[in-house]
Amino acid sequence: MSRIADAAGEHAASITYHYGNKAGLIAALSDSLVRDITASGLAELDRLEPGDKRSRATIKIHERVAADSQSNLAFLEIMTQGFRDPEIAELLSDAYESYRRVHREQLGGCAAADDEGSVWPLDILTLAVLDGLAIQIMLDRKSTDWSAVFRYWEEIVVELMHKTKVGREQTASRVDSTRPNPEYADKDGASL
Repeated sequence: MSRIADAAGEHAASITYHYGNKAGLIAALSDSLVRDITASGLAELDRLEPGDKRSRATIKIHERVAADSQSNLAFLEIMTQGFRDPEIAELLSDAYESYRRVHREQLGGCAAADDEGSVWPLDILTLAVLDGLAIQIMLDRKSTDWSAVFRYWEEIVVELMHKTKVGREQTASRVDSTRPNPEYADKDGASL
């Protein structure tokens, strides 16, 4: 902490007061970095209704985020601290939980369950793809057409969103026993 304070031209006690310890400082840096990377994209998505356009816009934002090698390198340096320090790992785990919630909102607020705390597998997969592609873009100096990779991923996400929506609607209609299923009703609508 003292080297950080020296580099920032601050007193170590001031940094400790504001962030508590190294883990708190790293968590604050991580949140700030992610917020800076995604802020303009979130404002763009707020203008779109849930659906294909919003899903596609989300992936386009992810493409811009993955191409920001400087910010991604800084984030990776923060992440490596989590491998060494269990306290930092816990804070980064909490950060990923909030990133998944933000991602769910980006895609249109869809959830696999009514439980707000539930984890939607597409949240995890899309962030994993984003993290992985960001690393590959930084390291793969070949002339890979990354936009084609993102368009392919976009089509997968849109298709999964459709399947998830249909699955939720089917589950809701099966669970709601007060409404007869038209497939299993007589001509007057009574359940068979």
